[in-house]
Amino acid sequence: MNSLLFLPVTLVLGNLYFRGLWMTVQKLPTAESPILLTLGSFFGRLAIAIIKSLKQSAKPSPLMRN
Repeated sequence: MNSLLFLPVTLVLGNLYFRGLWMTVQKLPTAESPILLTLGSFFGRLAIAIIKSLKQSAKPSPLMRN
């Protein structure tokens, strides 16, 4: 991925992460099982963040040239 795309991709992922958190908080008062909603949301958002960071770290950095 081009280094110019790091910022937009990071902004989109951050936006998705916090929108997911906001949606979770909004649904908590009416949730049948608030703990399952909270944990499911947390682990889902965490998985997206980890997968993206692993994919990114597997690629060589254009700044790290010999």
